[in-house]
Amino acid sequence: LVEFHQNWIRPDNAHLLVVSNLSREEIEPALNDVFADWEAPETPVPTKQFRVVDKKEETVIYLLDKPGSPQSMILGGHLLPPTGADDTYVTDQTVRILGGNFNARLNMNLREDKGWAYGARVNGVSAAAQRPLIYNASVQIDKTVESLREIIKEINEYQSFRPPLQEELDRSRDGILRSLPGSYETNGAVLRTLSNIVRFDRPLDYLEIAQQRLQSLEIRQVSEQAKALLTPDRSVWLVVGDLDVIEQPLREANIAEVRVLDN
Repeated sequence: LVEFHQNWIRPDNAHLLVVSNLSREEIEPALNDVFADWEAPETPVPTKQFRVVDKKEETVIYLLDKPGSPQSMILGGHLLPPTGADDTYVTDQTVRILGGNFNARLNMNLREDKGWAYGARVNGVSAAAQRPLIYNASVQIDKTVESLREIIKEINEYQSFRPPLQEELDRSRDGILRSLPGSYETNGAVLRTLSNIVRFDRPLDYLEIAQQRLQSLEIRQVSEQAKALLTPDRSVWLVVGDLDVIEQPLREANIAEVRVLDN
């Protein structure tokens, strides 16, 4: 613990962000009173090495037993480029159209059309290195195999003969742009935004840059990103449910290799 503190919790490895109605001239003396004598150790700041992880060569389905469960929880995922990548705004729209909101394709299929799930989503989790893309859906247990097939089918069609549509991009993009004024109503919200700018080493005017990029985004870019980044045939899946009900049907479905995890 002491070694970790000495390596990382130090002034030459820190940024101080303040959101306030006070001016810098009013705040800075108080901060100096507290932090002026905070000195960095003689040892240099360590460098983190992020190893690039290759995607799986094939799909694997892991099963975890939840006896008596009336639902199955389906989780799947693979890796995306880091959040700080230049084309993250393209990736985010690609994910949103597929499963990032209520009107996205996965939810409209499994919930609104089939009625098998309360909701189905896709989320890209932020990370400094490669970040995980997570598919998730809680479905009625007797539709576990069918739901997994539908999720994979939606991804495959999204990359081929049912590519993202202009109206889908417009709806997703407008939802973000129109919500921006309300996104910075509190000090905490502004601070979180500034923190992410620092965290991912972005320019301080990134909010303006991001809006300009989003407004100029073309549907062609989203379609190309879907083909380049989404790999349903090289993903890891986890299904949690009553194995007495779901294990044999999943094996017989021959979607991918099935492995049972020990509780």
